[in-house]
Amino acid sequence: MEETKEYKEYRLKRDEKLKSVKSGENVFHLSYFSGMITPNDLAEYEKTISEIGFKFSSYDQNGDLNASLDSFTLDVCFIISQITVQSIITNSVNSATWDTIKFVVLKMWKKVRNQEITKYSSREFKKKKITFGIKVILDKNTQFDFNLKGDLSEDLILNSLDKTIKFVKSQKTNPEYKHPYFVEFDKKSGKWKSIDVEEELRKIALKQIAKKKK
Repeated sequence: MEETKEYKEYRLKRDEKLKSVKSGENVFHLSYFSGMITPNDLAEYEKTISEIGFKFSSYDQNGDLNASLDSFTLDVCFIISQITVQSIITNSVNSATWDTIKFVVLKMWKKVRNQEITKYSSREFKKKKITFGIKVILDKNTQFDFNLKGDLSEDLILNSLDKTIKFVKSQKTNPEYKHPYFVEFDKKSGKWKSIDVEEELRKIALKQIAKKKK
């Protein structure tokens, strides 16, 4: 199928943006929307992360076409470096590194909490509050999206971030690829609770089929 002129222009613009994205095991990456996070913010994050010997990369999603799984998607996402993930698993994460991660994530959370984004869903545009969090990639088959809710207190955010270490260390890798698990912090139990997104989508689909049959 031949591409439309509009799609070609979109693809070229996206490819141009991707040229600035860094790769490597020691890179922390932020996927964000300009306007919510400014160039000065990005420069500050990069400076802070470089002070602990890591690189910082960012990607502006404005203008991109995004599939919507509203309930199980991080709109703004900070991806933890592979070196840090492995350090967590092997109990060798440096306290200074983790304190820096918490400091940067908290600043990002303060910038985007309770902000809104317009998404196209079910043939209409809807406004929704931004979901922000951190992504942890154990391997090519196993990923976790930790949702840091805007209605949590600053103390709870810091507490929940510390508890990601214990959570990540307790996880096993998947033998086959699975959609990233969506993980939310339960204030009552003080623990992270993982949601199997594929299973939840299956339940939603079955409910919709059942409604149509009635």
